[in-house]
Parts: sequence; C-alpha cells; structure tokens
Amino acid sequence: MGAPPDERLPLHEPNTAPPTRSRYVFRGIMLVLAPSPIAPPQPFKEPQRFKHAAAERWSGAVQARTESFDEMDDVGKDPRWDAFFEFAEYLKRTYSTVHEKLDLEKVNTHGLLYTWQGSDESLKPVVLMAHQDTVPVPPETVPRWTHPPFSGHIDADGWVWGRGVSDCKRLLISLFEAITLLIEQDFHPTRTVVLSLGFDEEVSGLRGAQTLAQRLEEIYGRDSVFLLVDEGGSMKDDVLGKAFALPGMSEKGYLDVQISVAVPGGHSSVPPKHTGIGILAHLIGVVEEHQHNPHLSPFNPFTTHLQCVASYAPELPASLRRKLRDVRKWDEAAEEVASWSGAVRYLMQTSQAVDIISGGVKINALPELAYAVINQRITVSSSPAEVEARLERILRPHIEKHLNLTFIGFDDHRDPNEVVRAVKLSVFGGVTPPAPRTPAEGAAWDVLAGTIRHLFPAPDGSERIVSPYISTGNTDTRWYWNLTRNIYRFQAVEAQQAANIHTVDERAHIDGLLSSIKFIHALIQNADRARE
Repeated sequence: MGAPPDERLPLHEPNTAPPTRSRYVFRGIMLVLAPSPIAPPQPFKEPQRFKHAAAERWSGAVQARTESFDEMDDVGKDPRWDAFFEFAEYLKRTYSTVHEKLDLEKVNTHGLLYTWQGSDESLKPVVLMAHQDTVPVPPETVPRWTHPPFSGHIDADGWVWGRGVSDCKRLLISLFEAITLLIEQDFHPTRTVVLSLGFDEEVSGLRGAQTLAQRLEEIYGRDSVFLLVDEGGSMKDDVLGKAFALPGMSEKGYLDVQISVAVPGGHSSVPPKHTGIGILAHLIGVVEEHQHNPHLSPFNPFTTHLQCVASYAPELPASLRRKLRDVRKWDEAAEEVASWSGAVRYLMQTSQAVDIISGGVKINALPELAYAVINQRITVSSSPAEVEARLERILRPHIEKHLNLTFIGFDDHRDPNEVVRAVKLSVFGGVTPPAPRTPAEGAAWDVLAGTIRHLFPAPDGSERIVSPYISTGNTDTRWYWNLTRNIYRFQAVEAQQAANIHTVDERAHIDGLLSSIKFIHALIQNADRARE
C-alpha cells in the first residue's frame, strides 16, 4: 500500500524547487497536484461596455422559457418542446458571428451540435457542454418571486434573476461569448472545438444528451475526445483557510426503488390492525432507520480532496488531519467530516429519500395496493446491485417474519397483485452506475488545472489548489463516457455567485458570467496548444 500510516512521501526533495507537477504518494492514493499555471496566447480583454452587454444577452436567454417536464412525450409529439425552436433562433440572432464560423447540426431536432473545425484533424477535439432546458416553475410559486421567473431582471447590484440563470444558461452563454471574442481576435483553432448542447438534462438527457453523444461517437469514434467540460463544481475562496477549485471528477450513481404492498381490500369500517398503507409506512420507517454510513474510499475523488485539504488547509483540526493520514482511521475521519453538513456527508455516503407515495382510491375502502418510491444516489465505492442486495437484506425479515407477507425480490418478476398479501421490491425507471473516475494527470488535466491556476489565484495572491471533487447529482456527461476518460464537471465561478438554484428567486451575479467567459476563452486556446 505504500507509505506507513502517518507518513507522506514527497517525490522531490523538500528543500529544492519542485518540478512542474508535484506528486505525493499517500497510502496508495496518488495525489497529482496542479501543473504550473498556463497563460493563453490571447489574453482576455474586456471590450468597452462588454460586461453590461453580455449580461443583457444572458438575460435574454433566461427570458426564453425552456422548461422540461418529467412526463413529456417524444419530440414532435409533445408541443412543449416547441419552446426550444424559439431559443435556437435567439442564439442564432444574438450570436451571428458564431453561426457564420461554426457548423451547426441539429440532433433529434433540438440538440445543438456546433463544430469549430480545427486545421489538424489528427488532434482529438475538445467538447464543451451545457444544456438548454431548465426545471419548471410551479405556477403556484410565481407570486413568491421577487422578480418574475422568466424576466431575466438585472438589478442594481449586478444580479440576474430567473429560472435557469445559473443552471445552465450562464455556462451556455459563456460558450458563445468566449468563442465570439476569439473569432474577433482572429483565433483559428488547430484542434477542433465542439459545443454539445442538450435540451433535457433536467429529465435525464434521454432525448438530448444521449442522442448527441451517439452522434459524436458516430463522427469521431470511441475514446476520441481530448477533453470534455460540462457543468459541475465551482471555486471556493475559503476552505478551512485555503482557496480551492473543485472540478467534479466522478458522479454518484442513481437508482429509484419501488416498494409495493398488495393486500386484500374491504370496507374501512372493519379494518385489519395494519392496512396496506400502514404496512408501507412501517417498511419506510425500517428503511429510514437503516441509513448508509459515510465511507472514505480510494475510488472517491472526495477522498483525494480531503488529502489535499489535510496538506494545504491551515484551519483543519490537527486531530482530523492525523486521521486522514492514517487509512486505519478513515471511518472515524468520515464520521467527523460528515458532521460538517448534510451536503458534505453525501459526498461520502449513499443517500436515500422517499419522494413518492401512493395508495388508496376511496375514503371508505381499504387500499389493495400501496407503493412508495425511494430515490438513492449511490456513492462511487458502491453499485446499484449492492444497494438492491442491501435493501433485500434489511426488509425481507420484516416482511416474512414480522408481517407474515410474501417477499418478492428484485429478480422475482411475479406481480404482487396476483400473489396478494405480498411486498415487492422493483426498480423504478432507469439506473445509472457511479461514473468512472477522471484521471488527475495527463495533458488534459494539465490544461484544465493550469488554466484555472493562471486565471484564478487565491484572493491573497497565493496559489489556488485545484482538487478533485465529486458531483452528488447527475449531469449530461453520463451519456459521454464512451468518448473520453477526461470528463471534467466544472464552472469557473465562485459558489456564492449564485443562489436558490431550482427554487424561488433563483439568481446569479454578473461577475460569475465574466469569470466563466474568461475561463472558456483561455481553455480553448490552451487545449489548442496541448499535445497528448
């Protein structure tokens, strides 16, 4: 496994200047720190009144009501997709220079695939992603908004208000703004640049991202992309006293499980001790009493992040630092880190949330069928099969011994309505395993991390640590795994530059748009010069 439990081994002498990239071996984990900062050939020069004009164009994108809904039918059958025609026209009208220089292919009608052809076809392309759609705004919440949800209102303090302003129209607009500036600077790419813009990320990307990824694989083949960047992690200026950039280097898996209870019905005036709904409530309680434990694993990028924190964050408690450096105490360290917040806990732990419940059709009739759906986001060290087996192990004794009901597991395809007095566990919808881990080394990592370090030093002028991180949610990148291992989920914005994502008063600051544009502008140039 490498070094002793409480020892970190630098691969360069501590009193000499480090090489371009510093590496540390720690109990079998290779920490690959950021390479030297990389400056782009063409610096970002903000044209006069650019900030205000870019914000207005961003606001215009927010005003396009591109909501996606869980129950939508296919493109061409559901008229709600038609809003994306208007948004595509807005992009064409607003960014005419991009549309003149880049080739546009529409995939499944609303997927937008822009290609900026490079002069050297032997080089793998760069793929930059964003999604056009937003989560819906429930009509009953509209009166609670400070400014109308699709107004794109720009206030005096530089905040742009509206649904999707940060998820994901800030990133999408940044792509067009950065490429427009590069064209105006007479930049001609050697390496092809592709923009892949899905339209149903908020409903799992089946019609948009999936078809776009398939089309890219048809064009370029498997393992054909040099670098892929999508929405994800951000920058934080103060992580226990140190500034970090946190690109997502993996994603948790996804599994919805339905628990169905089928029992005889009857008149509610002569009920059994526990109705079907009561039995279901009991089983939900059992599941919630058996929470998963936080776990640090070498497979989890968050574990690597914590090692970076242990090495660089001065305000980390010394006792926790020692635990993080001793693999035998990782379980203790995980529990302590998990106590920081729920958001942090679920970077190391499979989550489970009962989000849907249904049962009964009439007030005086005993329910014959009741069901609940449990959403689970699976930690990267686990798998859907492991989560399914755990649920069966927890629930089966209660169902068979305490409730005297027939247990029907995941692999048993019997219908509980036909068995009666039965409980069935089944998968509800699609399943996504945890994403492969992105390598924190190599030419693509050097470009990403080097660009970040050049553009965004810490507020005190010291270096910003670029640290692997993990996404608790799922992005459109789930469909692009065949194209490259170098998938980075990152937006070059400060976490505090956005508020209320997916809820009332969603808003984001103009400064975040500018830093995002600056990052894309530099990243394209630095990737253009890099060689695998």
